[in-house]
Amino acid sequence: MAKESEMQAFAEGNSNGDQAAGRSFFGCAYCHEAFPEQRELEVHQKMNHEGQPFSSVPSPLPERERALLQKAPTAAISRGLPLSEVNRHCVPEDCWVAIDGKVYDLTEFA
Repeated sequence: MAKESEMQAFAEGNSNGDQAAGRSFFGCAYCHEAFPEQRELEVHQKMNHEGQPFSSVPSPLPERERALLQKAPTAAISRGLPLSEVNRHCVPEDCWVAIDGKVYDLTEFA
């Protein structure tokens, strides 16, 4: 019964954000953490599940990535803001960055 509910959750995950992402994920058979690349999963298992054989299970897009896909992209706040203003927003709770003359609010990613 648990296998059936896991497969249903996997199918639901694939029908939502995973298709938008256009990729499948490699899940750790021991702790169910998901990774976009097999080599990342291999390193994870060597570091966290020492002595266990490599084992991967299909995994839906992790919720943290699915939430980012559903958000509208953050637009540039403004051009021409003085760097002194950008410098005031330098903590994780309020994080701005200037790139190529544009200022971006990265607070939600910090």
